[in-house]
Amino acid sequence: MKKGRTWMAWLVLVGVFLAGGVAGGFISLRVAKTMIERGRGPDRFAPRFMERLTEGLDLTPEQQAQLKPIVDRTWVVLREQRHASITAMRDMEKEVIGLLTPEQKIAYEEMQAAQRERWKDMMGKRGDRPSKRGDMPPPGGPPMGEPPPAPPEG
Repeated sequence: MKKGRTWMAWLVLVGVFLAGGVAGGFISLRVAKTMIERGRGPDRFAPRFMERLTEGLDLTPEQQAQLKPIVDRTWVVLREQRHASITAMRDMEKEVIGLLTPEQKIAYEEMQAAQRERWKDMMGKRGDRPSKRGDMPPPGGPPMGEPPPAPPEG
């Protein structure tokens, strides 16, 4: 291959690489923006649920106005229960660990690690990730992270 053609081949290769990087960057930004707009956090439950009801059931504005306080009130109750259950699980775990021998504590931690892996696998198959669901503990596993803040009174 002549020197001029080698240079041209490299130039084309670099150009294709740069074009792919730029296109990928724009696509990533668009996907990230969409995910942020849709909201995946726990605070988006009530608005997303209302959207699904409104679109799926073709709710009238009057029905939406009547349902919104019900959905909001229920969400507050669910947050309170979640906070209480995480705290209860954490307290129970401390008591359980306090009664175990050193060998049992090691076995207990292994059991908990296996449970966390099963939880990750199950959530992965659903297309969801525990980290997207806040700090909800896996069933039978230790509570993860700090409990969410208690909802504001009133």
